[in-house]
Amino acid sequence: MNAVTIFVHEFNGSADSTDHLIHGAQKNGWAQKMLVVKIKNDGAMDFDGELDQQVANPMVQVLFENNRAPERRQVSWMHQLLIKLRQSFGVEQYNGVGHSLGSNVLVNLAIKFGKDSRLPALKKLVTIAGPFNGLHGFLSQDTVKDVMTKSWEPNKRTHHFKKLVRNRHLFPKWG
Repeated sequence: MNAVTIFVHEFNGSADSTDHLIHGAQKNGWAQKMLVVKIKNDGAMDFDGELDQQVANPMVQVLFENNRAPERRQVSWMHQLLIKLRQSFGVEQYNGVGHSLGSNVLVNLAIKFGKDSRLPALKKLVTIAGPFNGLHGFLSQDTVKDVMTKSWEPNKRTHHFKKLVRNRHLFPKWG
């Protein structure tokens, strides 16, 4: 089995949040959705489907019952899910696709637990609209042109952003 690709939705998200990405990959023959994991508020997990070792590029959709849970709780749940995927399904590598808060969850998971040998290894990561500096400036009146000419670095760094920058050396390295 190649790396399993795990999709994580945004704050207040649902299956609809990542369905279009998953359906697009299936329609083009790039991957196959194999498993939906519903993580309950107490951390219990319901698995719908199976991971077939013969499928080249299996996809796993993660759904949080409490889709408004704090990021740190979602990171903890994802940590437990990855342990379970390795122990129960033999997953050795994974790709992550996160949308909005899902991006933050996957990046923080990699930083916090990247050296945990109980987890599959992170192979690739795609972040889509990750609010890494929180929602500071979210309601900005800046035009697209103004935004495009700004520096990559935020004018004001939130606590979360500072922590990410401080711990970036812990992010797993790729070959």
